[in-house]
Amino acid sequence: ELFHRINTQSVRAKGSEIRRGSFRGPFTDFIQQCAQNPLFRKLCPISKAMLKRREDEELVTRFFCYVDKYKEFRHDVDAFVDAYVSEKRDNFDKERMLADFERMLLTVANYFPNGFAKANGATSTPRVRFEAIAVGVALANRERGILIPASLPREWLDSKEFIHQTTTHASNSGPRLRGRIEFVRDKLLKG
Repeated sequence: ELFHRINTQSVRAKGSEIRRGSFRGPFTDFIQQCAQNPLFRKLCPISKAMLKRREDEELVTRFFCYVDKYKEFRHDVDAFVDAYVSEKRDNFDKERMLADFERMLLTVANYFPNGFAKANGATSTPRVRFEAIAVGVALANRERGILIPASLPREWLDSKEFIHQTTTHASNSGPRLRGRIEFVRDKLLKG
């Protein structure tokens, strides 16, 4: 596949594709398993073209990276995520991480009418929206255990404030990442 791409395309490999080859091991196997979770697939629409580019694995990897270290992020997403995957390559708490991931998915399924997508029937999921919702929900779950949101997402998902938090402008800045994650966390916990 790599030989074919190098010799026939000018399409640059995505971070998830590079990580899959560069950091092969138990953690990348775990990421692939999580990306195949039927509930994740249902809640997080991804086009066939992007699935071929491993966008599902990219989103799952970012979820774990940011839920553990989002406060440390500054600017370079690929370098930040690569360092996290390298650190976890052979040594990670699979049970805790899987529980966080599955609990987050159940919360999204129960309280977010369109899952991670902007609208019912959407064929793609914006990364910034996924990060905000997935990590914000997971952090709220960690704080509260079984989460019953203080305010239901349908009350603020279409708000100007949430839309502003999840636009792509400066999406790779540390303050914007923290802002969108904490916006969701705080709305779920405090309303």
